[in-house]
Amino acid sequence: MLRNLKALRKSRCLNQQELAEQLHISQASVSKYEMGLVEPDIYIIKQIAAFFQVSIYDLLGEEKGKSLYKEDLSQEEKQFLDGYGRLTEVEKDKVYAIIQERLRLYP
Repeated sequence: MLRNLKALRKSRCLNQQELAEQLHISQASVSKYEMGLVEPDIYIIKQIAAFFQVSIYDLLGEEKGKSLYKEDLSQEEKQFLDGYGRLTEVEKDKVYAIIQERLRLYP
């Protein structure tokens, strides 16, 4: 998933352990992300993109505007995600907090 992580890490002359320390994750996690064995959650993806000062699209090796949707999403879900993508980071954090609270209340 993180197609460009290794190249970005090497461009900063960091080894996996040094990157892991910067991100407060394990070296094993960095290794698994680079090999595509594990997909990080969105929080980690955002953290990595911010650390390298690149967009999430650049980190994922995706073309901007290319659909990242799974085929099984409904039209309504796709519209929600499109709208979410246009929010500011502060607005996204608020939406995320609301969703987390609802999931906690209604598992």
